[in-house]
Order: sequence, then structure tokens, then C-alpha cells
Amino acid sequence: MSILNRGKEKTSNQLFVGAYVPDHIANYFSLLALAKDVSKSQLLRKKLDDWYQSSRAIDEETLINITVRKVIIAWRIVRASKTVTRNVLMDFDNQLSEELRNKGISEEHIEMILKKFHHEKNKRLDYKVERANDQEEFPDEETEQPDFS
Repeated sequence: MSILNRGKEKTSNQLFVGAYVPDHIANYFSLLALAKDVSKSQLLRKKLDDWYQSSRAIDEETLINITVRKVIIAWRIVRASKTVTRNVLMDFDNQLSEELRNKGISEEHIEMILKKFHHEKNKRLDYKVERANDQEEFPDEETEQPDFS
């Protein structure tokens, strides 16, 4: 019999997101969870949900657009290095889809990225302007840290 045991509380529509954190943070969360009589997962879920609800500075459409710009640049490198055939494009799509899945991107978002990529891939891309826009959308990490307090 475990004195301080709480069962696992996974519910539907949840995905595992793992991260390594410094030991002092892990130790603090362990003590905090024990003191509050909740699991570390419940505690972290609550903190992440609070952060997500209060400070989503970049919307999903913008994140997809940024990703598509990166995909277009990768595609242009492929296109410049070989003769483009239907098979080359299909292979590129398959590899992209697999990489996105491996990074935990949902099928819905993968479809959106592919659709937008195919719509945008032949348009002119001014890399310097796009890079400047990315800098504005993603300020320095040191100044824009999530506030979990």
C-alpha cells in the first residue's frame, strides 16, 4: 500500500509532451505537488493551461505561415539541386509529412501546411524581408520567457 499514491489521470484528447528541466526545478515541483496533494502532471498541466490561455502571443495561422516559409526554402534547395519531377515532389511531401509527424504536429496541421506549401511554393520569396518578419514575430528568447508564476 502506498501512503502518498495518486493514480494516473490521463484523459482523452491529451498528448504527452516531455522536457528535461534543471534538477532544482524538478525537485521544487515534486515538493509543491506533494504539498498540494496533486500529481506533478496535474500541476504542470494547470500551469501550462494558464500560460496558454493568458499569453498566446503568436496565433496558429502565423506559426503555420512561418513553417511554410521554411518549407519553401527547403523545397527551393531541392528544386535547385535536381530535376523536379512529380516523384521528387511526392517524395518531398512524404518526407515533410513524416518529419512533421515525428515532431508531434497534428494531421490537421500537416494538411494545412502541405496545402499552403503547394499554393505558395512557386511564388517569389524575398528571403531578407521574410527573415526580418520572423525576427519581429519571435523576439529574443531572453526577453520573452513564459511566465508560469
